[in-house]
Amino acid sequence: RIVYGKNEIIVPVQSIMVLLLLEVFNPFYMFQVFTLCVWFADHYYYYTAAIILMSLFGISSSILQTRR
Repeated sequence: RIVYGKNEIIVPVQSIMVLLLLEVFNPFYMFQVFTLCVWFADHYYYYTAAIILMSLFGISSSILQTRR
């Protein structure tokens, strides 16, 4: 410790809101929003709901994994 100092790396932790915005504006999820509009316009309501649930699960799991 005397020669090299502490062996630590300080990593800034972003807030959940910032992580949420970064994840939602990911190009993949922007494409998902476009396809949701198309499926909804074609009256595929159950498929639209399934895609929304899967996207919400993916976004939340990604945010939780990033926070750890």
